[in-house]
Amino acid sequence: MEDRLGRKITYLRVSVTERCNLRCLYCRPESDSGAGDGDCGNSNGGLGAAALDNESFLRIIAAAAALGIKKIRLTGGEPLVYPDLAALVAGIRAIAGIEEITLTTNGLLLAEQAGQLKAAGLDRVNISMDSLEVTRFAELTRGGDLKKVLQGMAAAMAAGLSPIKLNVVLVKGVNDCEISDFATLTMGLPIQVRFLELMPFGIGAEMGRSAVVSADEVIARLPDLIPVEINKAQNAGPARVFRLPGARGTIGFISPVSSCFCPSCNRLRLTSNGLLQPCLFSAEGIDIGTAARSGVSSEELSAIIRRAVLAKPEDWRKVAREIPDRCGRCALGRPERQMSQVGG
Repeated sequence: MEDRLGRKITYLRVSVTERCNLRCLYCRPESDSGAGDGDCGNSNGGLGAAALDNESFLRIIAAAAALGIKKIRLTGGEPLVYPDLAALVAGIRAIAGIEEITLTTNGLLLAEQAGQLKAAGLDRVNISMDSLEVTRFAELTRGGDLKKVLQGMAAAMAAGLSPIKLNVVLVKGVNDCEISDFATLTMGLPIQVRFLELMPFGIGAEMGRSAVVSADEVIARLPDLIPVEINKAQNAGPARVFRLPGARGTIGFISPVSSCFCPSCNRLRLTSNGLLQPCLFSAEGIDIGTAARSGVSSEELSAIIRRAVLAKPEDWRKVAREIPDRCGRCALGRPERQMSQVGG
């Protein structure tokens, strides 16, 4: 399945819920109740639709797999608060053509669920961890318990959900003082620490460009890094990967702000209430949830997916700056639309 620019679309990110048990500084407003999943009209392009159930998720994923989707990433909100997650993973694992199922989580509930999810068919996890210092972690997440996240990471390793990737969103003047500490983790652990540039989306946009720590700035602080060759035919992800001499793990950089990776983008996003997002910054999604709930044929679902693929923009920055939403404002930095509502 290719878009109009010839990019092969093989990756679907599925937000199973908007709900989350944290309020991270750059992701969700502190006042957000966390209700999500269709309770707010602004969060779903005005559909007013409730969250999809497992049956609808699986119908959409099966149609996508028949078109060439091979990788599924389950996101949120926080996917581990979704009550039917293990059953959903097992259902996805049974779909022909799906080669990899991954999960992005804040890790708070991972210790309790890692074994069950591995048994259901989950391959690996990405864990969001923006600080290794207890007090700073609590401040960044507005109440998160770093000890529980570390326990979750240990449980994931023990269950075989590997290689584990730690996602570190850097905010200038807040946690960029921990760059070296995170890099040092890879010396003894077979993990990938991934430094992510702060995305100009929702609260992230309100924080401003001055809060962004560019990938090049981080690389300059780690002068001993050695580039790692990646087989792009097998890994079309956006990360640039390096290794410290003698390290068991690696260090990745995801730099959407300073180095646009749109030309190699291979993904679609499905929101919890049934919108296909051709791009994270797409002003509005394409409704597939209504069709899935109503029991239309697989062919009709496939047609909607193809329409979303053909709507993929060339460059997220062009979409964000040129396509206004219904209020007439640019999609870039819309305060009423947060990262948690489109699955990151």
